[in-house]
Amino acid sequence: MVLRNQENAEARLVLSANHLFIARLKPSMSLNVIALISGGKDSLFSLLHCIQNGHKIVALANLFPASAEASTDGPVTLEGEDLNSFMYQTVGHTIVPLYADALDLPLYRRGIGGKAVNTERDYAFDEGVDPDEAEDLIPLLQEIRQAHPEANALSTGAILSTYQRTRIESVAVRLELAPLAFLWQYPYLSPPKERGDSVTGLLDDMEAAGCDARLIKIASAGMKDSLLWCRVSDPSVKARIVAGMSRFIDGNGSSLRGAVLGEGGEYETLAINGPLRLWRKRIEIDSKSNIAVQDEGGATRLTFGKARLAGQSSVQGDSESPLVRVPVLLDGRFKILRQTILQADNLHSNLLGPRDFHAWTCSELRASTSQILTSSTINNLTSPELSRNVTEQTIAIIDQLDAILKATNYSQDVTAYVAFATILLRHMSDFAAINTLYEKRFNHTNPPARVTICCGDVLPPDVLVSISFTLAKAGPAKVHGLHVQSISYWAPANIGHYSQAINVPVLLPGGSDEEVVHLAGQIPLIPSSMQLLKQDFLDQAILSLQHLWRVGQCVGVDWWTHGVAYLANAEIPEIHRRAKVAWEIWKGANTAALDATCEEQDDSEGETGSFDVWDLKHNHQIQPALLSSKQPTSSHVHKLPDHDVLSRASPSPQATNTNIPPLLVAHVCSLPRSAAIEWHSLGLARLARYPTSRPPLTVRTTKIDTLSISTCLLEPTSPVAAGDSDDDSFTTTSRQEQKSQLRAIAFFTFQIFEVAESASSNRAFGLQDQLHLALSRLEQQDDVPLREGTDWTCGDLTIYICSEGGYNAVTTSGLAKMGTLIPCRSLWGAEGRRVEIAVMGRRERASTVAATAR
Repeated sequence: MVLRNQENAEARLVLSANHLFIARLKPSMSLNVIALISGGKDSLFSLLHCIQNGHKIVALANLFPASAEASTDGPVTLEGEDLNSFMYQTVGHTIVPLYADALDLPLYRRGIGGKAVNTERDYAFDEGVDPDEAEDLIPLLQEIRQAHPEANALSTGAILSTYQRTRIESVAVRLELAPLAFLWQYPYLSPPKERGDSVTGLLDDMEAAGCDARLIKIASAGMKDSLLWCRVSDPSVKARIVAGMSRFIDGNGSSLRGAVLGEGGEYETLAINGPLRLWRKRIEIDSKSNIAVQDEGGATRLTFGKARLAGQSSVQGDSESPLVRVPVLLDGRFKILRQTILQADNLHSNLLGPRDFHAWTCSELRASTSQILTSSTINNLTSPELSRNVTEQTIAIIDQLDAILKATNYSQDVTAYVAFATILLRHMSDFAAINTLYEKRFNHTNPPARVTICCGDVLPPDVLVSISFTLAKAGPAKVHGLHVQSISYWAPANIGHYSQAINVPVLLPGGSDEEVVHLAGQIPLIPSSMQLLKQDFLDQAILSLQHLWRVGQCVGVDWWTHGVAYLANAEIPEIHRRAKVAWEIWKGANTAALDATCEEQDDSEGETGSFDVWDLKHNHQIQPALLSSKQPTSSHVHKLPDHDVLSRASPSPQATNTNIPPLLVAHVCSLPRSAAIEWHSLGLARLARYPTSRPPLTVRTTKIDTLSISTCLLEPTSPVAAGDSDDDSFTTTSRQEQKSQLRAIAFFTFQIFEVAESASSNRAFGLQDQLHLALSRLEQQDDVPLREGTDWTCGDLTIYICSEGGYNAVTTSGLAKMGTLIPCRSLWGAEGRRVEIAVMGRRERASTVAATAR
């Protein structure tokens, strides 16, 4: 966005190539907001949250049925037919013109000319097809921008609907408006301090703010028509709604929380009054003249008679008191974790004491490719001609990627197959320049998740940037992502063109649904302001890990294969203290007692931990579960970690079970936004729960002398279960052939410590010896507990190195050609000893790696 004048400079967002530089927002910055309103409770309540967060509403925008008469002076006399659009609420549109005077704000309206052409859950604008109804927003907002050039943000009332949110975000970004969705995921956030957890929490907060919204359409068998024109936030009405919805969705489950808000189209509302800081007048409608109309499908809606504006009868609050309740920053489990660590006399981690850091430079990064069952990887691309211009180096890397991808057999735009990217920089100041080029190449609806770190001078000489890519073999049609660009209370909006998470099918034989989830790195940004948390390291580390947890829960992660905490450069004693804190937080988050907010939810909730209105019509797999399944009484967020997915099989004598995924703490030069910590992980989602004595996931740690191998093994469907599968590759083969096709995916964390005495041979083991020992053990499957007839493939390989000796060991073994290499200043492992080299198992079959090592 070009800054139009100096006085508005601090109130503008800077955009380039559809990239939102939300990082430039200042804590005191007031955005000038265009508010999308439908007349419903959510769009009007969102305005209050915009004001609460210091923003200014400059105009109202509304789309109504094109067949109706346009007016901004008073209500249209004919309500007409409700469009039943997934995108827009149109019932009650005749009352919308009154909001201009009621709120003392300019109102702009246009007719809806398009229809739902693109019915996918995630939206991508396509110039080559008839315009979707979402595009009707473009001329309306352009008209408003001409009248209000200071406008730089767009507010929406989206709560759980990815369908609505992605369409509004698409329009907002193209028009250089910052999308605001303060109600996004609101039912699953920690409640404001003024109230406890509640199924009807959002309605409770509306009532507390003095909002008056009336039920004007009912389309659910769980609600009676007698509720029409009742105030939706009235305690007795809320109780009737919960009781009616519970007939179809038992208890306090996630779907119930959405249903009682009308997020599945169960009902529609009309806001007629609210707090004086927004509502200058109230809307009065003669309820006796309202007429109930029966629509198709059993829905009942109101058409309205006389409506007028009236003065406010009483003062509701003052200008100094909070306008609305705001969710607290930390969830209960992370708040308790923070208190526990603060109250501890000392940190009980046995991390190795501080030492001099290695002064070394990685001699080179070797580009390579690798293939496994789930994905293929392109590792450590650098510019072949190392100029001093980071832009030229980035262009050269993207050209290399394109050349490699063009040689593949992918059927469409091959960059759409990229699920994850790792960006290594020499100077973090180059980040913006790289982003501009990066986002032009990855401008998909759900671009790759990514991690960006600055390695500084440990990168090879003259290397300013190196990028590695992971491609999903399943293809874009079977991959789904989470790409939230709106500012909310939930988690940070994406800064740059990347997704918070990309879910990739595991593709194990048997037709199972397991997924590997590639997640973006998370730093301690306050979601509602996108500002870095200005508190001590403990608070920053806990907040950023909560972001990782919320994203993981939203996409259904059941288990972390490992965790990585990147620490920005600091003094030696401080970096050592932070490594201990990171370990305690990781351990506590993975072992904390589960309260009501962490209990298991039904698998039917899908990728977002809730249902979407789109699912009700198009997702045939989820429909039966939404309508008939029963959920645990107090389930409303996805259980993470879910210890029920772990195998109950007895461990071997040389192994120890663990309920904590392994952690690496990597000391790097700097992180985005000058953050002190960035969390990253790889998740496993939709883990099947077969009715057998052995669930598919086994976690164990084996220690051999100075070597520690942590294994997270995801096994395929058993031959019996596979025989019952709809997958033709199993049903058409014999049982023996089925056994031979079984393949597991193993995620390893190798921790090879510094030179120490070998207990078995009483001689010093060098890094090379230890690495060969690790690969040999894996090749022999001594550390991979498999059922008979099952083969295995490695699911991930990232190599963290902090010394020249470690680098030489990896390159000599051939591992440097197999995975992404990340040079660090120092490393710590979850076993409590600083790591000379750490290998996070990722991409190659261990038998191939071992053969290469020999």
